[in-house]
Amino acid sequence: MGVIHKPKKLQKITKKKYKLRRPWKLMHQESTKNFVDNPDFHLLLGIHAGDGYLEKYKWRFADNSKEAAEKVAGFIGNVFEFPARVYKDKRNNCWYAEVTRRKFSEAIANAGFPYGNKAGILKIPQITKKSILFLKSFLNGVFGCEATIYKKYYKQRTKNYPIIRLVMCDKNFIKEIAHYLIYLGLSINMYSTKPFKNSFSNKRRHAITLFGSNVKKFYEEIGLWHPLKTPQLLSSGRIGEVTAHQTKD
Repeated sequence: MGVIHKPKKLQKITKKKYKLRRPWKLMHQESTKNFVDNPDFHLLLGIHAGDGYLEKYKWRFADNSKEAAEKVAGFIGNVFEFPARVYKDKRNNCWYAEVTRRKFSEAIANAGFPYGNKAGILKIPQITKKSILFLKSFLNGVFGCEATIYKKYYKQRTKNYPIIRLVMCDKNFIKEIAHYLIYLGLSINMYSTKPFKNSFSNKRRHAITLFGSNVKKFYEEIGLWHPLKTPQLLSSGRIGEVTAHQTKD
């Protein structure tokens, strides 16, 4: 049998197709770089560390508040430009923001979060530690999900002062958060507690509390993304002395 040669026209078409692949790869790299450089992406990573659950082709966020689920869906739309589904599960009276896009799941996984259960192995992603802005966004995400706001009455000053408390079972993760809060210039109180009564978990809880002027600094420099916790914080008494959102008595 003789040697079969490719027609010249077919060779040209193959070459053109090959050339089209390289720009697509560059576009993909640029789009990846764009969302990693977006502070809202690191906010979403913090939200995932708090109340997110990751599967290979699906991610979901759960909260009792419809406003919170809608706000998370808004963050996703701002960063990735595709919608998240917001719905209510009547069985547990909980609101969800859900994404069924492989790109989103891979973005969370590539940041260092595992698929499935993440309890006991949480860490602040390395890509988040590259920038103070990203770090603050991540902490905003975690505290917005997991922190509680409550008042403490001081007899000496006859006034209520708000306290922010973050409680989690993951001791190493709490220690890492405490380290970076101190790095950002905040004074904190860290302690461990016994398991709560009627709790689904029998593990010890580890807590960080912020009080006094540190609450003001946290709110102004880091913030609380949760739409119900910010009004709760502002209405719970003076934040440190006076914030930009309050006027003197």
